[in-house]
Amino acid sequence: LELRLLNDSIYRIESRELLPFWRLNLGNSTNLYLRYSDDAYDRIWGTYTEDDWISVNTTADIDIQGSSNSYKLPVK
Repeated sequence: LELRLLNDSIYRIESRELLPFWRLNLGNSTNLYLRYSDDAYDRIWGTYTEDDWISVNTTADIDIQGSSNSYKLPVK
């Protein structure tokens, strides 16, 4: 068991009425759980899909490392 200290900047919710319950990986239908080596917080992502969903792709650049990105999403 490895424990890691996380400060409260990862999920900024001032009222504390809402708390994160689950992180979902909506792009993978084969692995039940996924971890990214470049995830700053080493989170575990659970797979979630619906039968009637369709795949959407883009070649556009997506900025996930913006200056106010306290979530620090993995690049993959």
